Amino acid sequence: MGSAFVIFRTPMMRLLVTLIATMTLAADQQARPQDQHADDPDYRRPAEAMPPFQLNYLAGTWTFEWDVPDSIFGTGGTITGTETVTCKADGKSCDSTVRGTLPEGSFSQLVTIAYDEDTRMMTRVERDSRGFVVRYVGQLSSDQGFHQIAFASDPFRYQGRMLRLKSTASMTAPAAYRVRYQLSIDDGAFENFGAPWWRKR
Repeated sequence: MGSAFVIFRTPMMRLLVTLIATMTLAADQQARPQDQHADDPDYRRPAEAMPPFQLNYLAGTWTFEWDVPDSIFGTGGTITGTETVTCKADGKSCDSTVRGTLPEGSFSQLVTIAYDEDTRMMTRVERDSRGFVVRYVGQLSSDQGFHQIAFASDPFRYQGRMLRLKSTASMTAPAAYRVRYQLSIDDGAFENFGAPWWRKR
């Protein structure tokens, strides 16, 4: 016992223990998730997070800028526009008007939104001036005060093809949220269709 204690107290052993402790700390730090939004001025950390979700969050006029690839909807490029949302006093439904500019021209949408607080389910129906209607159903979840809605659309037809859209709205700030879209054509794989920001005026 005495000789083991003396060996442990040698300079070489102390150095080895220090190296092991340093490596363990570094590995632990790497294993922890990194803040992917640290440089985003619109991002709010948990201490500044929004209160429990209320549909009135959507009320107001929002601007958006959306980079899209070439698709069945037209030439790829940047879509810009506004969405003006008016919510009912009961906090269960909203109406909105979307006006956007495409590389080929402009479009508009008349939108109805409904939210069931008990099931945390949201529906969004977009009646598009290009001749189609998209109905989304979404499930709301929250993590550390951040809200996220995962939407999936019913199949709809456009230019003779069967389309489906999926989107995830990440509400990380009181006046900004991001939506990540995916598009499927004729039951093919879902492919990236852009990730625009909505920012409240």
